[in-house]
Formats: sequence, C-alpha cells, structure tokens
Amino acid sequence: MSPIETERLILRRFAADDAAAMRAVLCDPEVMRFSLLGTMAADAVDGWVVAQRDNPQLADGLGRRAIELRATGAVIGFVGLGDGPSPREPGDAELGYRLARRHWGRGYATEATRAVVDYGLSILKLPRILGLVDPQNRASVHVLRKIGMTYVRPVMLDGYDHADHLFARTQRDRARRRDG
Repeated sequence: MSPIETERLILRRFAADDAAAMRAVLCDPEVMRFSLLGTMAADAVDGWVVAQRDNPQLADGLGRRAIELRATGAVIGFVGLGDGPSPREPGDAELGYRLARRHWGRGYATEATRAVVDYGLSILKLPRILGLVDPQNRASVHVLRKIGMTYVRPVMLDGYDHADHLFARTQRDRARRRDG
C-alpha cells in the first residue's frame, strides 16, 4: 500500500510507534462518543495499531491509514475504507475516520476523507463508498456532505435506540463532479 498525499497530509500505513499518538484519539471519550466500539482502554491501543498495520485488506488498498501532518510528522488520527456495519452491496466499502480532538475544526477530516474516497473511486474503482453516521454528529455529517456524499436512508443498527444516516458516493457521482 503506497501512501496517499494531500497538500497538508500523508495517509500511510500504521507503524508500531504510532500507538502513543493514537491513544489521544481512541482513548478520548469525546472523540469516540459516536463510535460503535466506544472508548478504548489505553493498553489495547498497541494491539489495535498492530492489527491496522498488518490488516490483509491493505494489499487491496483498503484498511485504515494513519493521518500524518506533513509539516511535523505528527500522527493525528486515522482514515480508511473497508468493512463496517452499513448495509453493503458487493464491492462497496465503508469510510471511517477519527481525529484527535485538538485537530478538529482545521479541515483535516475533509482533506483526508476526500483523498481516500477519491482514491477508492478512481484508483480502486469501487462502485460505491458508504458513510454511516449518527445524525447527532453534525460535524461528521458536514464532512460527508462536503466531500460529495449524499444521504441515502436511515439505518437501524442492533442495540441502537435511533437510526444512523447512510450516505454514499458512487462512480456515477464521481463522473458528474468531474464533468460539472
């Protein structure tokens, strides 16, 4: 898996020494508030990072990538495409991302997700990329809309008391954006 580079970010394979930076993401209750898994225990993050680094999906261009700031080399979160709880058709992938709270509001989530979705549609030729988001997570809804995803329908997940919102971007959407 080769890195994806943007103006300010490098989206790359995880390394073992990324665990300390990922604790600021995965162990923060505010960052993980809308996550299905909830907040992680600090001692579990090392294993999570190794699992992301060794994920066999990486060979296919899928899986989670570390989000690294070009200017400093600091890891500020993750972004990726892969499996998730959303209802998928064959060939679909689900977008997922998290950023350390101190990096919110700077456009990094939009920059990282746009790059990964564009990569998935243009390089991997995925037919559709999905985003599943709690409607109360207004920041993530805003990010998905900014990168060209459109609302599809509500999705009720097991154990939830309210529906999440399913967003999607397709090859056809990509062609319209390129032509328009």
